[in-house]
Amino acid sequence: MAGYSAHDHAVVLRINRYIELVNRKYPGSTVAEKLELARAANIAERESSAAASRSEVGRDVDYYFAARKELAASDSSAKKTAKAGIGIVATGVYNAIKGVSTVSEGVGGPPLIRTVPDRPNAPIGGYDWMRRGTADGHLDKGSDTTDVKLHSVPK
Repeated sequence: MAGYSAHDHAVVLRINRYIELVNRKYPGSTVAEKLELARAANIAERESSAAASRSEVGRDVDYYFAARKELAASDSSAKKTAKAGIGIVATGVYNAIKGVSTVSEGVGGPPLIRTVPDRPNAPIGGYDWMRRGTADGHLDKGSDTTDVKLHSVPK
């Protein structure tokens, strides 16, 4: 996989595992619905333990599905482009808040953001996978009831 690290390979395997699962389990659902279901399944796995909540693979899969399902939900190219821009800004803001929260916790302060109160956050990151989800989401027609296409690795 040119340009993809061992970490990226693990992310691709997990993304495609969830896509295959929702394609098989929800054949009549739309592409957008299936992507939301895949994201929910990944989040459930991430929230299963403290170690899983800190997983960078799980974090990157979450960023990927969050971006892809948002873009897939719009069939308009202009809306997809606008959502992609908002996603870039939102990811930066979220990671900044996560950084402040990490520092706060490090000096004995309260956690400012956590998905599950007793589970630590994954480290800051996810931007590259948000971009990859955005790229794939631009190609999706969310209202179709076809299978979601797997994430393909550039050759």
